[in-house]
Amino acid sequence: MGLIFLAEKAKRFKHRSDRAFETVFLESNLFTSSAPEFEETYRFRCPSATGIIAPGSKATLVSLDESVTIATGPSVIGEADNESKKALQAFFASHPELCGEVPAVFLEQEILTGDYLVKIERPQEGSK
Repeated sequence: MGLIFLAEKAKRFKHRSDRAFETVFLESNLFTSSAPEFEETYRFRCPSATGIIAPGSKATLVSLDESVTIATGPSVIGEADNESKKALQAFFASHPELCGEVPAVFLEQEILTGDYLVKIERPQEGSK
């Protein structure tokens, strides 16, 4: 008699858990419900700035003719490597409203090469 009771209770429990599964997982698309969590980084050679730029420092990426440079304040301190230059030139071509300039943030300096990894600074949500 105890086994029959447990079997019937298990059926009711399974039925409830199946319904809960359907409401949570099948109603929304799990793959498109959130934005992807990756940021593209760009490599810059800054020979005159080795060791003096802290991670999190602000800078400006500037597209000039055939090159993409990085500036802090009024001085240009480095230039993008070939792969980053191509990606940034495509970015600037697709966003003419930026007029060839975009704010950026230094992420880190690579130990072996001395190159800096930089990301484009996106505006904060809610700020204008």
